[in-house]
Amino acid sequence: MPSPGVSQRASHLPAELTSLVGRRAELAAIRRHLGEARLVTLTGPGGVGKTRLALRTARDLAGHYRDGATFVALAEVRESAGVTAAIVGALGLQDRSTEWSGAMLVTQLVDRRLLLVLDNCEHVLDEAASLAGTLLRGCPDLQVIATSRQALGVAGEVTEEILAMSMPDPADSAPGEAWRSDAVSLFVERAAARRGGFALDANSAPAVLELCRRLDGLPLALELAAVRLDALGIGALTSGLDERMTLLGTGDRSYLPHQRTMEATIDWSYQLLDDAERLLWSRLSVFVGGFEIDAIEAVCADDELPRASIAGLVASLVEKSLVHRLQRTGRERFRILEVLRDFARERLREHGTERDLRLRHLAWVRSVAAVAGAHDSREAAAFARIRADRSNLWAALEFCAGDAELAEQGVAICRDLFEYWLTEGHFSKVIGILTAFLDAAPGPSKMRADALWVSSLLSAAQSDHDKALAHGEEALAVGRAVGDAASVAFALIALGAACWVGSRPEEAIAHADQAVKLGQAMGLRFATLAAMDVRGIAEVFSGDLDAGIRTGYETIALSEQSGEGAVRAYAYHFLSIAELRAGNPGEGKRLARAGIEIRRDLGDVTGVAHLAEVLAFVAVAEGDHRRATTLLGGADALWRIAAGKEYEPLLAAQADAAAAARGRLGQRGYDAAFGAGQAMSRDELIGYSLGLAEPPAPARRPAVAEQPGGLSRREMEVARLVADGTSNAAVATQLFISERTVESHVANIFNKLGIDSRVAIARWVTALDAVAGAEGAVRV
Repeated sequence: MPSPGVSQRASHLPAELTSLVGRRAELAAIRRHLGEARLVTLTGPGGVGKTRLALRTARDLAGHYRDGATFVALAEVRESAGVTAAIVGALGLQDRSTEWSGAMLVTQLVDRRLLLVLDNCEHVLDEAASLAGTLLRGCPDLQVIATSRQALGVAGEVTEEILAMSMPDPADSAPGEAWRSDAVSLFVERAAARRGGFALDANSAPAVLELCRRLDGLPLALELAAVRLDALGIGALTSGLDERMTLLGTGDRSYLPHQRTMEATIDWSYQLLDDAERLLWSRLSVFVGGFEIDAIEAVCADDELPRASIAGLVASLVEKSLVHRLQRTGRERFRILEVLRDFARERLREHGTERDLRLRHLAWVRSVAAVAGAHDSREAAAFARIRADRSNLWAALEFCAGDAELAEQGVAICRDLFEYWLTEGHFSKVIGILTAFLDAAPGPSKMRADALWVSSLLSAAQSDHDKALAHGEEALAVGRAVGDAASVAFALIALGAACWVGSRPEEAIAHADQAVKLGQAMGLRFATLAAMDVRGIAEVFSGDLDAGIRTGYETIALSEQSGEGAVRAYAYHFLSIAELRAGNPGEGKRLARAGIEIRRDLGDVTGVAHLAEVLAFVAVAEGDHRRATTLLGGADALWRIAAGKEYEPLLAAQADAAAAARGRLGQRGYDAAFGAGQAMSRDELIGYSLGLAEPPAPARRPAVAEQPGGLSRREMEVARLVADGTSNAAVATQLFISERTVESHVANIFNKLGIDSRVAIARWVTALDAVAGAEGAVRV
């Protein structure tokens, strides 16, 4: 980037009519690229803010160029030849009797030190690319920023993908937390400007958060939503977006027509696609949350779109910013932003093929679920795939729940995934879906029996003994009525689990024994394995350790033959407890660690918590009470993350271990060790449980200087208000200063602290207060 100097020519840049919210990181990246390359192209979907960032960069850097910066708007250019004319006009060059050419422009610009912004190149891409290349080769002191929905493809070009604005964490709903995202800040500032008195508070925060997530943080969509706030109110606006995108209405009427509404902005890109790209893009709208190439081929390919063409078409849609690449290494995933997906889905409906594509999508989800339901060596990979595609899974199940003819397929998916549900959770949601399927099949059928026993098992996992028992008993009756051996076997397994959860181990053993005998007689290998697992658990907790240990090792051996891991992990769990109770803590530790390795591979958070607790029991037996307490703290943190619930039969052992450790360490020592465990991440807890690492040292907090961060008193006031979630406009009102002055203070805070977002300010203030509070406590 050229060194700062006095601009000898006026810059030709349109004025900015509103403040720029956030985007510090993007602006820094663009400036960095300009220091390394002469052509920087900002890519991204329509409405993401490419033009605004290019314009702000040009305004900030114009003084660094002797001949300033010039903005060339190409959106209204209708033919390729118009690109040269647009540049000529923007530069203020004289019109000549002959048509301008690239070579003539080079002659005019060869001695200029200039920053040229070529805005909206996508519809005249070839001409813009050709002309940019000609100018850059012929004008050594020229630099170009281009904005386009795809790269120009010119030698030496550096691209910067502009993403949507930072979004609030889905777990955050408080106004103060909601403010810690640029998307929310933008919406609220624009809403306050349109509708005096609008503020983010406990009442409005949930709707604003949902709105920002629904619009994927796209700046144009958020600004259009703010315009509609007066007419609809935040609640109606948010709920209405689920129905139709036209609720966003018309924005700034000074914009070009294709920039006034979100739908027009997207249609601008749609019209630039060829027929195959349009067809694929519309079909991709059946995916929710993300997708991979193999899924696209399975769902979208047919005679109109041959499988061999899919990868190339997806690449083209990525280049044109209509599909976003989520992962660039390993298994690449893609997604369509929600507002773009809404538009694409409307095109699919216009084609009259939405139901057909949703049925194909359902068939694909069933095929993925069936891999998990095979209970073999592919299990861990299948669980990971389902977890990545969980939004697609829920979409398929909800599709089935809304159509009685598809209920059987929905039940088949839930049945194949019952082990996945036990590791992943979402029990209430799955049971709700199963209830809809049961309503669709009131009479005896295999489908009803399967829905009932899956519901029974999940209810047992929630420690809901009564519901688990009721559904298990009905599943058994229905399974016997229709003569389906597999349904009967799993109904017996579910009843065994329900009885164990209800602290009735003898009945659990009886049900599991019946299931084992039926499974062996009918060649139901996995049902036999699952039944042995339940029997072994019940035997251990009935006090028959010899029988439980014998069953446990038999279960592990049978599991290893099939290659599955979920049941084996349960077997390691109860077997480790049995060996510990039998006086073999070393073997108990080995088994628990083996179980943790499987739980880790399956992504089973609560399973890791269970086994970390067993290792805590082992540590107590070995006299290492500090380690035991740290493990209990780590398990507690996982239970909180998973919103899980410990099984009733294990609560007494947990309480005994905690009491023993507290007695040896004292309350203060116990609290310190427990807190160290709570502070560990899941991966850190796994490493600690496996004996591979110690708990990480507590993070050192930043020291508090007399003048924190070098901020002035006024800047500190602004920082605290920003950290509390106050908008620039509201800060100005509270401090009796102009909003422009507030923006200047915020910029100074960014520079002094070396940060680039309101979120970072909030974190800095929080850390500052935490240290100050700790020092105060020491002084007292």
